[in-house]
This record gives sequence, C-alpha cells and structure tokens, in this order.
Amino acid sequence: MRVHYIGSETGCVRFNKIVSKVDVDLTLYREVSDFGGESSIDSQDILFFEINSNNYDDVINFLAIRGKSKSIILIADEKALEGLYEICSKHGYDFIKNPFNDHEVLNRLNIHMGYLNKIKILKRENTDLRDMYENLKNSMIIENKELELEIVSRLVRAGDERRPGIAYRRIRISFYSMLVAESLFKNEKELVDRIFFASTMHDIGEIGLPLKLLNTVSRKELVSLAEYRIHVETGQRILEGSTSETMRLAATIAQCHHENFDGSGYPEGLAGSEIPLESRIVSVADRFEDLTELYDFDNSLLELTKLSGNVLDPEIVSIFVDKKNHIKKIYDLYNKK
Repeated sequence: MRVHYIGSETGCVRFNKIVSKVDVDLTLYREVSDFGGESSIDSQDILFFEINSNNYDDVINFLAIRGKSKSIILIADEKALEGLYEICSKHGYDFIKNPFNDHEVLNRLNIHMGYLNKIKILKRENTDLRDMYENLKNSMIIENKELELEIVSRLVRAGDERRPGIAYRRIRISFYSMLVAESLFKNEKELVDRIFFASTMHDIGEIGLPLKLLNTVSRKELVSLAEYRIHVETGQRILEGSTSETMRLAATIAQCHHENFDGSGYPEGLAGSEIPLESRIVSVADRFEDLTELYDFDNSLLELTKLSGNVLDPEIVSIFVDKKNHIKKIYDLYNKK
C-alpha cells in the first residue's frame, strides 16, 4: 500500500521515522506542487497533508479539484483545523492535530489501511461475482435475469448478516421507492424493477464501517457523523464497473442518496436536477424511514413535507404523500424494526 506525505522538511523527517515501522511504500513531498496529482494517485493510496500558512491555499485547491474518494488525513495546528472542520465533515477527511505523535499517526494509518483493505476485498469479491455472471451467461447455464437477481440477493444478504435488524428497513425503502417510480415511469416496468432491486443496496457501503459505530449510535446521530458519510463512496466503489444496468444504477443510488435538493448534502453537494432522479426517489424513502424512528406514521409524513424543496425533491415528496394509503400498507406489513 502506498502512502504520500506532503509537508515541511521537519514533518517529512519525523513522519518517515514513524512510518518506517509499517510495511508501506512511502513517498515524501515538500510542496503540493511537487506532488504528481491525480495520475499518480491510486484509489488504495493514503494521503497525509501537513498544513501550514505557506501551503494552506494550495492544499485546499488540491482537495477541491482532486480530493474525491481518497483516504486523506489533514495535519494542522488547532487554529488551522477550525477552518477545516466543514470540509472534513463534508468529504469524510480525517485530521490530526499538529504536533503529531508516533502513536496517533500509526493508529490513523492502521485504521485507513484496514478500511482500504476491506474495500479491496469487497471489490475483489464483487469482481468474482461479475466473472461468475459472465461465465454462466456465456455458457447459458442460467438466464441473465435470474443471475442478476441472485447477485443482488447475495450482496444484500451480506449487509443483513452484519446487521441482522436492518432487513425490514431495507425492504420498506425498496417498496416505497418502487411506488414512487411507478408514478414517474409509467409503462417502464423494467426501469421500475431496476429501481426496486437497486434501492435494496443503497446502504451497502455500511459494510465497510465498524460494527461498534453502527450498533451503538442512534440513526439520527449516525447520519450526521463524518465517519459515517464515507459509506456512500464505499458503496459506489463496491458496485461500480458492472455490466449490469441494475448494478450500475445501484452504484449511482449508493453514491448520491444523501445529496440534498438544495445542494447542502454530500458527498458532492449536488443540487436539484444534478442529483440523479433515482437517487432523489430513494432519498425521500430513506428519509421517511428515518423519521418513522422518531415519530408515528402520520407525523412522519408531516415532518417529511417540511423537508420538501430544501432537503428533498418537492415533486417526489408530493407523489410520496399522495401514495399515503399504499405507503401505510407497506409500513404495516413490514413493520418489524
């Protein structure tokens, strides 16, 4: 695994001494401009930026242009970090206060290495599933559609096994999403079916998060944590690159279902029609499900309407509320938490 450190001469010397205890390929840079940029970064690389008054603007510009979907740790003094909390929270960047110590650097490095190794394993497993799909399809052992649904089922089951109580939540969200899709995509049954199955994987990225975080923090607190926010990009990376339209749609939904209609969401801050329509549908269903953990059914619908036009697409909220009777049937039928 490659690690890049961009910082002062003193910082480079100290960091090199600390990281020499770990089996990584370390490269040191004095200036952000010395760093090769996007072409030299792999998705499995870890980047440490030591921020000071001389390179602050260069680092911020780099993160804005090239910092997407990277394991990035910012190192800065307490004063500088005050101005970085928002960007760290929005993009899921980690940070360490300067001056740093051996234990803290090694601890963060091990956490990020563990996270990236999980992603690598999951992507390899997903590649194996895709290879299996191609082999079986080419040899006509089973039909295309059957295998696609089998792969979806297996991926979803992997998430359910880690968190046994999550299955009914996932089922409700998928049926809610299908109801809305039927209104928006009349006479497009195949697309409606794809949205139904793809929406079951909207939170598949949670499989890369620590169980302690998922099981000890309330849903309301969980969704506000920077550490949780990385699950959207994790999900996208697990699902991307498939030949299956359902999987490609699932990757889009996984990445964009926490974008807000007014642009205040994450990971990209997309707004309005910039957010894929299928993601906007699942976002409404997902948010309603969150609200039902705080309110009864009717009050959850009321609270949902308050998010219309800011957090959520107003057209989709309107359709969702109009489908109240159907939504209630799903809510009652799959009402186990």
